[in-house]
Amino acid sequence: RYVADIGKAWPVLVVCGGILPLFLSVIWLFMVRHFVAVMTWVTVILFNILVVSVTMFFYMK
Repeated sequence: RYVADIGKAWPVLVVCGGILPLFLSVIWLFMVRHFVAVMTWVTVILFNILVVSVTMFFYMK
């Protein structure tokens, strides 16, 4: 049963687990290479937003 589910969902798994993360990581590395100072602070701010969002999500739940 589980093998059949993987057989049905393989295109989604390939895109979401391989192609899309690779593409996004190359874009991220390109941006970090050219905008070092800005991207460092963007990373810190986005990480803090993520932590606060997850905390609020679990607090509300």
